[in-house]
Amino acid sequence: MRRAILLLAVYSALSSAALAADRTTLYGMTYDGYLLKIDRLTGAGTVIRGQLAPQYRSIDSLEFVDNKFYASYDGGRIVKFGFNSGDEVVVGDSGLPYVEALAADSTDRLFASVSRDNDVSAEGVGQVNLTNGSVSSIVDSADMSVAWDMDAMAFDTFDRLFGINLDNPRKLFQFNKLTGAITNAVDLTNIYPAMTILPRFDTFYAASTDTVFLSSTPADLYILDQFTGNETLVGSIGYANVTGLTFGPVPEPASLLALGAGLVGLTAKRRKRA
Repeated sequence: MRRAILLLAVYSALSSAALAADRTTLYGMTYDGYLLKIDRLTGAGTVIRGQLAPQYRSIDSLEFVDNKFYASYDGGRIVKFGFNSGDEVVVGDSGLPYVEALAADSTDRLFASVSRDNDVSAEGVGQVNLTNGSVSSIVDSADMSVAWDMDAMAFDTFDRLFGINLDNPRKLFQFNKLTGAITNAVDLTNIYPAMTILPRFDTFYAASTDTVFLSSTPADLYILDQFTGNETLVGSIGYANVTGLTFGPVPEPASLLALGAGLVGLTAKRRKRA
């Protein structure tokens, strides 16, 4: 019995460590609620869970925090879910008309780019309460000529926040979440409603679209150069309207559960032999 408890404790610790450290699998979310696993080498996307319930099928962003996916939908609302169909849980309403993008720093604090007037003027960035979905300590953009919108955003390894204004102008830039200052802005050619950064390697990945409105054309996966704005095509994701990208855990929870079951089975077998 003691051995079983010890093995389960080890399994739990390893599971938590794996989920926290090995976020190297690229996931995407479509506007209509499909979670994709995306191959970083080819760009190809594969649906890995059932479509979100109808009330959540207007997704604007995606982030992985505290072992769950978080997404903004229907303007200013936030939902969380895992890998299993039907496990969606409403976090709450931000209290703001629009949550454009989500990004988590290295300590799993979740931030949102928000609009106070239905996405009419420049966004600010604030911290999301994971319990009720409210957004606080909002810092407004200090340069509306660059960040009229912050349609996608992500933190790098050093917790520097980067954002994309997808159109008029199309820019990639660094955003100071304490002052709102915008620096290191570079021009982009394509329209990118989603972006994420590979942890530890600081590779910028973005999903493109051919219009600022809903599209029927499959999105492409690109690698962006934060210094020059160079856009390198990886390949077609195969699904249209990819509005969120994030890196999540490896192995996935199903693999960890199998590992746990194996440990318990091994313990039981040893007890029978004893």
